[in-house]
Amino acid sequence: MICERYGDLLKRAKVKNWTLNKFEREISKKVREFILWKKNLSDDQLKDFFKKEKAKNNRKHSIKRAIRKFRQYCNTAILDINAYLSK
Repeated sequence: MICERYGDLLKRAKVKNWTLNKFEREISKKVREFILWKKNLSDDQLKDFFKKEKAKNNRKHSIKRAIRKFRQYCNTAILDINAYLSK
């Protein structure tokens, strides 16, 4: 199962008959782009984003905590993805 955010990528991979390695690289790039996009949002914009996600996914977490945790996570995630893609 893949989230709707990356569903189009999966469809393209099926149509173009990508190898698993190519799909893995491409989805990693998309995840990196998404994290970078969110990283560049202001706290108010992130608050709006997490509020929508919370309602959409029926989550019960605190939005303030989500913003704090994302800010802690994003730098490490970008470094990890970049390291993976450089292999």
